[in-house]
Amino acid sequence: MQHPKDRLRPRREMMLFLFCRYIATPAVVLCALTACSGSYTAEVTPGERNYPTLNPHPTDVIQIRALIPPTLKVEFQYGYMASPTAGGVIGSGTECQHEVGLAVAAPFYVNLPIKMVADGNAYTGTVEADKFEPGHCLWRFTGVGGQSVNPKSLQGALIRFRADASSPRKVDLDVWCVRDDSLDVSKPSAPEFCGDLSFLSSLGAAPADVLASSIPSSQRNNSEATIGPNTQIINVTFHDLDAEQSLLIRRKIEEDHGHP
Repeated sequence: MQHPKDRLRPRREMMLFLFCRYIATPAVVLCALTACSGSYTAEVTPGERNYPTLNPHPTDVIQIRALIPPTLKVEFQYGYMASPTAGGVIGSGTECQHEVGLAVAAPFYVNLPIKMVADGNAYTGTVEADKFEPGHCLWRFTGVGGQSVNPKSLQGALIRFRADASSPRKVDLDVWCVRDDSLDVSKPSAPEFCGDLSFLSSLGAAPADVLASSIPSSQRNNSEATIGPNTQIINVTFHDLDAEQSLLIRRKIEEDHGHP
């Protein structure tokens, strides 16, 4: 007879994969918020010698528009990273990397919060893709990340930026969040998981039939995107899978019993 823990093992392995999927992305906005905290980090902060120089006249502005249900509190950040091939060797005074482990170096990076202005459940903010001058470290914009902070989720990349990428003027994203303490194996302080609906479904967190049938296919696999210089607007909708299921199921019960 199979032990209950054995039945949970595939789910736990999938959650560890999900954890690595969000953490092991380029230094968009993730490292300092997750596994790279402490002294072994390549993040630089204002006032440090290696902090990039502000661009006095930024012109490349990306608008962030978010719809967030009242059951979730979401924060956004955007990131910049130095070129991994720029600068001198570590200790030379011109290096653009920091030693983050034994014989392991990582490029400097910067994380910045995005100030979002609320209007009900709608939030707007802006990102300056050319906020910093390239300098000798060849600083570049890397992307935008977001996470539910109440309930808390892992930090996830929403947008990755590539200067040579082709992308439309406007990008639409849908991020689905579900709370499941049985999946809480990779980071005990973050039992809320957010991402593609299809990926969450593969973990056993599939929406109930009454909800699944109402979700367009275009909203199931678009929780992140790669953009280029052409993109000026990013629309992202966060969905609380638990709250939406509860509401629809309650309505279904009322309909079945003849209540308005």
